[in-house]
Amino acid sequence: MAVFLRHRQLKISRIILIPLTETSMLIKKLRKQKHLSQEQLAEQTKLSLRTIQRVESGHRVGFASLRAIARFFDKNVDELE
Repeated sequence: MAVFLRHRQLKISRIILIPLTETSMLIKKLRKQKHLSQEQLAEQTKLSLRTIQRVESGHRVGFASLRAIARFFDKNVDELE
């Protein structure tokens, strides 16, 4: 887990790198089990469509985004990592 300080901000954010073969595929599988499109998942989690696309393609994602997805699927963030 990487910690960084954003320019001109005092807030510390956590960034999580997701292995494509595990977490991103699990999130996509959970989404499809609920018969949701990426757009619908974005709406339900209050995340952008682009964020959902990035998560499912294995790009890095903020902890808050991963937590929102985990909460929607009634999972612990650790279960998704």
